[in-house]
Amino acid sequence: MLSAFIFNFIMRIYFILVFLGLFSCKSHNAVLIYQFDKSTIRTNDRPLRIITNGRTSKNLFIQKVNRNEEEISSSIIDFNLISKGDIFQFELTDTPNKAWGKQN
Repeated sequence: MLSAFIFNFIMRIYFILVFLGLFSCKSHNAVLIYQFDKSTIRTNDRPLRIITNGRTSKNLFIQKVNRNEEEISSSIIDFNLISKGDIFQFELTDTPNKAWGKQN
């Protein structure tokens, strides 16, 4: 009975992360699903705010990412950085920025 409860809990967490765009459901293609223009998650330090600018059904590609208005050039954002809160802004367009995310 406990294992069914744990499985159900994990599936709910997974669904929330995928729905917010924090976890890739197609990691081999690095496709994230952005469902909201703005999302706020409470953390121990400060709220984590995720803002997607330019989100449309055609704008699927990340042009740049800013953390507190400072550009992030890596496609990998460490969990410790996310867990501290702050504001992450994703600029989305309909064409890929092939230079972004090469510094991992």
